[in-house]
Amino acid sequence: MGTTKYDRPTHAAIDVAGAIYIARTAKRNLSGVFPSSEGSSVTKITREGEVKWTQYLGPPGVDLVSVVTVDGVGDIYVAGTTKGINVYHPDVFI
Repeated sequence: MGTTKYDRPTHAAIDVAGAIYIARTAKRNLSGVFPSSEGSSVTKITREGEVKWTQYLGPPGVDLVSVVTVDGVGDIYVAGTTKGINVYHPDVFI
């Protein structure tokens, strides 16, 4: 998954099928989506190790994922903080 700066996992969760959901924050160029700041994403990896998808979160700016969880029916919940381009003070998101 990596970037040219830093790319760190912030939280992970496992669903009933054994898939893992990895929340991460990256500095610069998160797959070209966030070219100049910090962006966050969640990636689903099957129990066999196949990357199924990655969902990028928030507007350009600084978005930090604190937690990801999956319920028994497969719904995914993500929470963290954001300070987008037009946000003057940090705010939370769920």
